[in-house]
Amino acid sequence: MAKAAIRPKLGRDRRVAQMPLILCVDSRSEDSNITLLGIPPLHGDDDRNLFGQAFEAAVRKTKARAEFRYFDNNCIELHREDMLKVFEALSALLS
Repeated sequence: MAKAAIRPKLGRDRRVAQMPLILCVDSRSEDSNITLLGIPPLHGDDDRNLFGQAFEAAVRKTKARAEFRYFDNNCIELHREDMLKVFEALSALLS
């Protein structure tokens, strides 16, 4: 489903297909949380989704309040106030 959501954004710019995506939505369980879903690039040599490891490292580095409560570790629930510092840590890890 995530890959289908990003396909319309491709258009003429194939660079988008080589970039990862982080989908961020409001949590259904708590108003103070958001749910993050890491989606790997559409095209690439490797089909593995390494967002789970990146999320774990970013949460550990920033001491953010996060819960890995879903079936896959590339989907986490994060406290809203910790969002910016986790995104900054992810940016440093993934670049």
